[in-house]
Amino acid sequence: DPGPVWVRSPYLFDRYLAGDSPHTRRIGDFLTVGEHGRMDQNGNLFLHGRAGRMVTVADKNVFLEEIEAHLATLEGIEDCAVLALPDPLRGHRLVAVVSGLPDPDLSQRIKAHFQSALAPHLRPRTLRFLAPFPRLPSGKADLAMIATALEATS
Repeated sequence: DPGPVWVRSPYLFDRYLAGDSPHTRRIGDFLTVGEHGRMDQNGNLFLHGRAGRMVTVADKNVFLEEIEAHLATLEGIEDCAVLALPDPLRGHRLVAVVSGLPDPDLSQRIKAHFQSALAPHLRPRTLRFLAPFPRLPSGKADLAMIATALEATS
């Protein structure tokens, strides 16, 4: 099962603790920034996502970054994000957002991929296309702007 990733290195710096994330903590020489992951039997670390983007769907923990990684492997997807909306029965309802104009063929391929590659609680219930796709200056998806765009078109 995934758990918090703690690291110790001479390359860490104190400014990590100056941020506003409640998930950044330091204990002695160890630091966590809220990433969750797991180690395999060979000592390889596999990251699942950040604690701040973990949600529950049907009482199961879901890391939105894992679903985004699945989406990003599909041909025809340049940018994508997955958002979680409140759902009174399941905890959250997942919405996949893909860059570009609506494309029925791509939509069908995405839905088929969800069915074959993801467990039911990991499958987004809604697929939306968004053009232009909002990005932060760092190049990451601007999740707040994407959420605002979804609200405006709902």
